[in-house]
Amino acid sequence: MGMSRPDALDPAAASLAAWLASQRIGGLSPGDVRVQRREDSFDELSWFFEVVLPVPPDDGAWDVPSINRVKHEFRDRALAAGLEWPWYIVLAPDHDERRDDEAAAA
Repeated sequence: MGMSRPDALDPAAASLAAWLASQRIGGLSPGDVRVQRREDSFDELSWFFEVVLPVPPDDGAWDVPSINRVKHEFRDRALAAGLEWPWYIVLAPDHDERRDDEAAAA
């Protein structure tokens, strides 16, 4: 399991990324947590935590209550650690479904 780390990653952000990487979301473990510090859509410098998850085999949907639990606990931990707001948790599939569909059509 990897964690992308910019050169000057804030210690609080690194700790939170490691915590996210250790969580189970609907029974699934993240394959990676990528952290970026960049401007959001409001041009405000923000933290982005991209959690890469496998697509569930049953219905292809991630467990929303489990996602919300992790997001709420992350918020509490980020506030306690003093991580500068804003921050975002973004979920990404561990593969690109569009590429899979294109490969199947070829």
